[in-house]
Amino acid sequence: MNITLNTLLIFGYCGFPAMGVRGAAAATAVSRVVELSVVLYFVLKVDRHLHLRLLDFLRWKNNIFRDLVKYGTPILLGQIVWTVNNVGQRGILGQISSRAMTAASITGILDSMLNLITWGLAGATGIMVGKAVGEGKRELVKQYARTMQVIFFGFGLLCACIVWQGHGLFLSFYKLSPESYRMTHQFMMVLVPVMLGRCYQAPLLFGLVKSGGDTAFVFKNDAFWVFTVVLPGGWLAMHFGAPAWFVYLMLLSDQITKCFVAFVKINSFNWIRDLTRAPGKA
Repeated sequence: MNITLNTLLIFGYCGFPAMGVRGAAAATAVSRVVELSVVLYFVLKVDRHLHLRLLDFLRWKNNIFRDLVKYGTPILLGQIVWTVNNVGQRGILGQISSRAMTAASITGILDSMLNLITWGLAGATGIMVGKAVGEGKRELVKQYARTMQVIFFGFGLLCACIVWQGHGLFLSFYKLSPESYRMTHQFMMVLVPVMLGRCYQAPLLFGLVKSGGDTAFVFKNDAFWVFTVVLPGGWLAMHFGAPAWFVYLMLLSDQITKCFVAFVKINSFNWIRDLTRAPGKA
């Protein structure tokens, strides 16, 4: 819906007014309202597992609220860390040149396309792990962890090969000056090891560790790398006149270094924590 409305409202096709940027904003707003309506209809009318009703929104359980604050706060803070990280990265790249911003934007599109599958795998893994942990099947969770490490590493190799071999075809869709093409090509080469690292560690930390109950670790780990390595390293590289590709590498370096953290954390199995409560338990 968002893509269709963007096309109609930005450019004014099919009798719609050409609203430009305002059309993009209107398309996003309408799409989000429709999305919310679909979700509400599903949980209130279609879903037969939770049996959620409007009166349920008026009920209050102190223990559930305490759990929400305890385990949800690190997740919220983690999102804030990533927001600061994204803003900081754009600010650093923006001080290099407009070509660097263009190269990062184009590279980011390919990165996002491949990441769709990564985060989908992480979400599916989280469901499987959360269910097994809640059922007390610790050995099954360990089996999931071992198997998923192999799957995610293999998928990372596949994505790295796609970037390595397919970035030329991807760049052919853009009209770039020779200098912009060269810089974007360099950024794509940086993305090769980054994809391998991210596809391994991100689903493990977000899919297993978080769903296993250790939400605080993921937040602390992200905060450490962002504020001690990524942003300071990127700023120093930019400040001392390092090539744009090296600055970009520093800004994405945590996606590689966190692989070692993820390997140690996952195989320690100290992230498996049952957060479920027996009926009536305070």
